Amino acid sequence: GRACGPCDHKELDARETEAIDVKDVLNVWVGSYGYYAEGELRDQMLSLPVEGDGEIADWLREVGLVDDRHEEVYISDYDEMPFDCPNLFGEFADLGELNLLAKLMRAMPEEAERVRMALACGIDGPGSLVGLMNWIVQADDIPYHEYSESRGCGSPEERYGRSVAEGDGTMELLEARGLESYFDFGLFGRDASQDAYLGGDGYVDACCGMPDEDLCSLAEIEEMAA
Repeated sequence: GRACGPCDHKELDARETEAIDVKDVLNVWVGSYGYYAEGELRDQMLSLPVEGDGEIADWLREVGLVDDRHEEVYISDYDEMPFDCPNLFGEFADLGELNLLAKLMRAMPEEAERVRMALACGIDGPGSLVGLMNWIVQADDIPYHEYSESRGCGSPEERYGRSVAEGDGTMELLEARGLESYFDFGLFGRDASQDAYLGGDGYVDACCGMPDEDLCSLAEIEEMAA
């Protein structure tokens, strides 16, 4: 059994996760409310995705989490949070929706990675797992941009300053006059970052809107994830 139950589960850390691997699965620990109320922890790990909700229902009965007297389950823990949205990956997350998310991550790994990188910049995330999946489907509409300089070339503010300078012509003027080495790109980036959310590898343009969280229904997303 696991150490945490429905009344004392730990809050997941909001952190920048490692890049999504198409081979990875979403591992969730599932517990039974009924058995927990009776003083017994029966938490079991389920690796997602599986073929369908019917397979999840069969698994819940096979591992002894659901029976005629115990029907309600909860998520007690996650081995790893794939996106920086701790409010979405909690005790009450729907197993069917988590399974569909895992399917979509496998079907659209590059789009899922773009969403992950944008969320790592500290932007407000979607309000539901369905909204998160809609972001993945519309990943090309997310205003995320990688810095022009690599991670080892200064702070996010400095790299953002260089990216802005290259985009608006400032860098060209500085180089033409031999002033690039004298220019404070960090200060320039800090002043300009009021219009952006800065992450470790890129930034999100705060002046642009995010994708529609309600564009596609669960049925439509299911088709895309197949």
